Amino acid sequence: ANGWSAKISAVWLVPVAAVLLAGAIAVGTLNRRASVASSPQAPASRTSVAVLSLANLANEPNAAWIPKAVAEMLVSELSAGGALRVLPGETTARMRRDLRLSESATLAPDTLKRIRRYLGSDVVIAGSCLAVGSAGSRHIRLDLTLQNARSGETYPPVIVEGTESNLI
Repeated sequence: ANGWSAKISAVWLVPVAAVLLAGAIAVGTLNRRASVASSPQAPASRTSVAVLSLANLANEPNAAWIPKAVAEMLVSELSAGGALRVLPGETTARMRRDLRLSESATLAPDTLKRIRRYLGSDVVIAGSCLAVGSAGSRHIRLDLTLQNARSGETYPPVIVEGTESNLI
């Protein structure tokens, strides 16, 4: 694994998480491209990213929207600029259903291979969301894990904490 990790208290939870994840993806993409630079291949395409729905650790019905919203916002944030090919949430939801995958913060290498075969994704982002407190002022913790679907490598988690009012 790489020697970095991030735990940040953030004013804007999702944008900060997206920036950290995009940086990690860029580093992984550069490393992958450098390792195959000497082989005669077509120019590298954009890195394909699958953002899976986040596990809801609080299991509180009134906060069930938060992990879903965070995953969708991550898709939007990572798609901005077009440097990454981020798969639509509906596509990843269908894959999860078809492959009968549970909500898990990290995935085993064989599961990553199944996801790669199904979606063609290079990178999978999974994780969990914990929201505690009363509506409107909940404390939120996001634990996001970036995994290389080709190699099965799991990078250190990105951990972002803040309040419900700071989601965006």
